Order: sequence, then structure tokens, then C-alpha cells
Amino acid sequence: VFFQPKFYHLLYFKPKALDYLWQITTVSIGAQIAVFPISVYYFHQLPTYFWLSSLVVIPAAIVILSGGIVIFLIAAIPLLNSTLGVILNFFIEVVNTIVFPVQDLPFGIIDGLYIQQYDVLLLYGGIVAIMLIIIHKQFKYGLLLLAFLALFLMSRGILKTQQYFNQEVIIYDIAKTSSIDFIDGWK
Repeated sequence: VFFQPKFYHLLYFKPKALDYLWQITTVSIGAQIAVFPISVYYFHQLPTYFWLSSLVVIPAAIVILSGGIVIFLIAAIPLLNSTLGVILNFFIEVVNTIVFPVQDLPFGIIDGLYIQQYDVLLLYGGIVAIMLIIIHKQFKYGLLLLAFLALFLMSRGILKTQQYFNQEVIIYDIAKTSSIDFIDGWK
């Protein structure tokens, strides 16, 4: 909500179709900024072609959400409800068929990203600092951004140092079998 208009007004496209595509792209960029700390924390990856997928996903989401609401509202009419469910399911499969290959493009996903809970807070602090810079255009908010960035980098350095000196044995109890990890530093 905050970043989309800022990005949207950076470029102007007279043809309506290009303007619509630019709107969708800026919605996607704004959304990605808002969710990337949580996305990295939970999924340990970051998509690089999110803006390309969004050209399909955002318009499709409107249809999917509307269809889901209609299915909920007509739940008492089984034949109509199940027919709409089949149509909606087919539509979702088509969208997935279009979108999933995007992640297979070269450098489509940056993975292996691991951050701690406090790193998520530091990243959001940095995002808020960027918002304050955009709103107030004051130097002190730039210093705030640098402080969050420095704290984030320090936390990463401390974690890497701890991992380097880490030595442990982990025994996993998996259904009818066991697995053992021997950890020595980063190995």
C-alpha cells in the first residue's frame, strides 16, 4: 500500500495495456518488499521473477477469490457448487501451469537463505526506515537505516562465527530408522 504508488509514479505509460501491466508490476514489487523478511525466514528462499509471475497471479487471484466466495455462498446447491468448484480448480491448474515454470528460469530463486527471528525484526526496521526517508526526507532516518543494516550484518557475523566453532552430534528418530548428523563448523 505504501510502496506501490511510489513505484507506479516513477514511469508513465500512455497505452492502457502497458499502464495496466506496470500497475500489476508495482503491486508485486510493493508486496514483495512487505513480505520478503517473513518469506526468507519461513521458506529460506527469495523468488527473483516475482514481478513476471505477478502478471498472471494478480489478475487470477481476483477470479479465484471471487469464485471461492461464490462457492461458499452457493454451498446449499450441490450441483451448482460442485460444477463451479471443478471450473475453479481447472482455472487454478491453468494458472499454476503458467506460473510454475517461471521458477525454473535461470536464477529464478535465490535459496539457502537462513535468518533468525530477530533478523526479521531488523529487516522490517530497515523497511520502516526507508519509508520514513521517503516520507520525511531527513538525514536522521538515513542514519536509522544504517543502524538497522549494521545490526543485521553484525547478527549475521555473530551467527557465522558461532557456526564455525560449532561441534555437535544430532541423532534423529525417524519412523523405524535413525539418522545421525556430525557437525563440525560449517561441515
